Amino acid sequence: MTQPDSPLSGNLEASTSFETINPATGQLIQRYSVAGAESVSQAVAKARAIFPVWKAVSLEARANLLRSVMQALHGRADEIAALISRETGKPLADALEADVGTALGVLGYYANIGPKRLKSRPIQPDLISVITGRLHLETFHPRGVIAIISPWNYPLAIPASGLATALMAGNTVILKPSELTPATGRWLIELVRETLRQHYLPEDIAQCLMGDGSTGAALIQQNVDGIIFTGSDKTGRRIQQAVSGRAVWTSMELGGSDAMLVLEGCPLETAASYALWGRYTNAGQACAAVKRLLIPRHSAAAFLGHLQAKIARLQVGPPENPENHIGPLISEAQLHLLDSQVQDALEKGARLLAGGKRIERPGWFYEPTLLTDVPENARILHEEVFGPVLPVIPYDSPDEAIALMNASAFGLTASVFGPEPQARAIAGRLECGTVVINDVGPSNYAMPCAPWGGWKNSGSGASHGERALLDLSRVQVVSVNRLFRMPGLQKPLWHFGNRTDLLIARSKTVLAFSSAHPSIWNPLTWLAFWHNRASTKI
Repeated sequence: MTQPDSPLSGNLEASTSFETINPATGQLIQRYSVAGAESVSQAVAKARAIFPVWKAVSLEARANLLRSVMQALHGRADEIAALISRETGKPLADALEADVGTALGVLGYYANIGPKRLKSRPIQPDLISVITGRLHLETFHPRGVIAIISPWNYPLAIPASGLATALMAGNTVILKPSELTPATGRWLIELVRETLRQHYLPEDIAQCLMGDGSTGAALIQQNVDGIIFTGSDKTGRRIQQAVSGRAVWTSMELGGSDAMLVLEGCPLETAASYALWGRYTNAGQACAAVKRLLIPRHSAAAFLGHLQAKIARLQVGPPENPENHIGPLISEAQLHLLDSQVQDALEKGARLLAGGKRIERPGWFYEPTLLTDVPENARILHEEVFGPVLPVIPYDSPDEAIALMNASAFGLTASVFGPEPQARAIAGRLECGTVVINDVGPSNYAMPCAPWGGWKNSGSGASHGERALLDLSRVQVVSVNRLFRMPGLQKPLWHFGNRTDLLIARSKTVLAFSSAHPSIWNPLTWLAFWHNRASTKI
């Protein structure tokens, strides 16, 4: 996620207050006090103190809490959608679908799979374990205090994902929402705290810290056990440096420059509709938005014609008008950054087919923009572009297209449109965490069963899926020796012996066990041998 969105970006010196601005009007929404170092320390201390209580709560009780939060969120969906729309400027329908809908889905998913997936379970034994009478169990324990530092572009969906996963795993949580959308994050935590009270559980299991970059910086310096961060790769590296040398688990989702590949034989008009939504949804402010589009050269003119016609039908404006498809950018600084990327491409020879400038009206609106003939050295192909701008790149062969897609320093998602066998073969050659075939990357975030994470500069770790649940747990193996109380079999072959002439025979037997040598398959043979040798142990 590109600057200046990051909760740790900008001046990290301590300040006393900050304010939020309505991006659709440019008017002040509210001023907030900044949580300073002392407040941060107190929050972590509370979370640490209450952790043993929450850890001891049963898996089913944790799942029931998530279900109650889900029901409460569903009942107040219109309320939170209106708040999201006011803070971000996104259309109300987008707030309901992308933010509220995704949050509901992830809460329900972990409530359903959590008790089953986190239950202690036997590990399938190998031959040595069978012979030596071992039972291995895999058990799962929470990490402790988890800090969630979340962005502004999906201010409910993204923190709700980390929150649901962390709570189901038995962790206590401290959320630091973006200073651009703090009210949404606080609303979510207040909903969870209210539900905790209704379940007769301590409300400090979940806390919220309101503040700017100094608050986020203070939080990562505290004695937390894990950090879930979504933001820029620059800030992600800063966090990694801050926790280096400490046993702090981290999950980093650091944005992308995701490519969409259209193959020969793909219906162009349909693919253009997917590209339109994949690039311009949420005003292009999505980590997995289509930020580069590759099309066969001989199909480029027809495809661009479809895309231009569709862009002309998009309506841009404030969220109060339900007919508007696209809202404003989040801030004036973000608008200036986007415009500088577009102007750089044009100055280097790109051709402008639509948009290309700010819309002159209150707020921070930018025209849906379409570029082609973008030179390879343009910033727009190498930086993360957070706004409604799509560069289209013609290619001559699939190998060339794959090389262009992999040339990015990012590797979050990619999409491939075309015949499934060919698309799946190409997917295996792409350097990214998720490849979506015949759909675009942003849609996958709404599917909580599919792990979400990037390669290269797009981060490490994952949200969603069973993988995220296990990441937020400490895995412990419990091994039980079931021969311990069986007469004549208690003492293993490898224990010290009182007859040195049996040393070589013992060693060869252990090697046979380790390599699954055919001589060990007769159970009477190894049982008799074990009994005889066990009787010689000290």
